[in-house]
Amino acid sequence: MSTLLKTLPILALFSLACSQGDIGDGFSTTYSSYTGSNTYGTSYTEGDTVDTGDEIGTDAGQMCGDGAATGSEVCDGGDLKGHDCVGEGFSGGSLACNATCDGFDTSNCASATCGNGTIEGNEVCDGNNLNGQTCQSQGYDGGNLACTGNCTAFDTSGCSNSTCGNGIIDPGEVCDGIALNGQTCISQGYAGGTIMCAADCKSLNTAGCVNAICGNGMIEAGETCDGAALNGQTCVSQGYSGGTLACNANCSGYNTAGCVSGSGDCCTANLYPGCQVASIQNCVCALDSFCCSNEWDSLCAQEAVDYCGAIC
Repeated sequence: MSTLLKTLPILALFSLACSQGDIGDGFSTTYSSYTGSNTYGTSYTEGDTVDTGDEIGTDAGQMCGDGAATGSEVCDGGDLKGHDCVGEGFSGGSLACNATCDGFDTSNCASATCGNGTIEGNEVCDGNNLNGQTCQSQGYDGGNLACTGNCTAFDTSGCSNSTCGNGIIDPGEVCDGIALNGQTCISQGYAGGTIMCAADCKSLNTAGCVNAICGNGMIEAGETCDGAALNGQTCVSQGYSGGTLACNANCSGYNTAGCVSGSGDCCTANLYPGCQVASIQNCVCALDSFCCSNEWDSLCAQEAVDYCGAIC
């Protein structure tokens, strides 16, 4: 049998095997009946998976060193996928990609220094620098927030929640039981009554307080006067020469209809005795000592009009 005839079955077998995948087409194929080597000189035997691509050791479209982090690459050259030293837990520096594109090179990153008062890297706080956080922002009612020794968390041991009902006004409480922080119905704008603390200690209970009652003869919160209770005021203290002062109907001010003003020669330049209204005499004298013992000039007379209720 000729040599050609002897090789025909082998060629046919090889052709059948190659139909499962062309050598050099960029894919790996398992050949069940192929023994030989690829173009790179790698030997294969039956059952081996043959890398038939032209670029061995790379995924499709992925090559370390091309500057584009693709596929399973963590980074590639200058393409760090947005990562930096701070994001990796350092205070700063220059992050790089390692030679195999499967991790970062942090040799040029600077470590954060806990205790320098500056929040760096992965620090949550540093010393007294709490980044604006408080016990309240951490969900407590009050207290003193601190930073842990390693700067990675807050120390809430100094924080506390209020205990309503213990008779002590804790942080976040307005009152507690009979501890009312000095507040009364009057301080809350009522005339009187009994103030209490709300059940949740967050506010005052004014249900027992009463509003002012105009007409009961007692000057209560919000009242200027009440009936005959004029708080020491008179027509003279209100700028008149005399008369009877009264309280208005809603207790919010004075009724001066019964007050009288000075008249006659009080408005002329006379000696002190020339004004016969004692209240005006006293008023002018108190304002201007000159008018007490000297002839009234135009200034004395004008003071009587402007400040002491005299009418010309």
